[in-house]
Amino acid sequence: MNKKAISPVIATVLLIAIVVVLAVIILLWARGFISESVIKEGENIKYACDKVSLDAEYDGSVLDVVNSGNIAVYQLKVMGVNQGAKETVDAEGGLGIGQTASYDIPTEYDSLEIYPVLLGEGSTSKKSSICENSFKVEKGGAS
Repeated sequence: MNKKAISPVIATVLLIAIVVVLAVIILLWARGFISESVIKEGENIKYACDKVSLDAEYDGSVLDVVNSGNIAVYQLKVMGVNQGAKETVDAEGGLGIGQTASYDIPTEYDSLEIYPVLLGEGSTSKKSSICENSFKVEKGGAS
């Protein structure tokens, strides 16, 4: 019996190394599925979105927005709607609590959908989050 094999110590070290490498690969892969929670005023930013209240009027060329809620809005994402087709409209700047802003809308739309963007605290830095609920305003009307 002159057969040679690796020693049990080396085999054990190799098995442990393989398990550690696989664990790191699975952890990095799974981290992409787990979203980081963003905190605004001590709660998940999704709950802060429910507290946003915007009053808006659109006359076909100018969008006037008032932040009537108790949450500051970092930015607005505005979607113009014409016959069901949507396109993004530039609306720079945010709204503090009680503030009013006017935005020039270069193209005339049937209606606008306004999505508030809030700024919250992530684990390492400030992060913005677009609220899922939108405020709709028809041309010539108010939201």
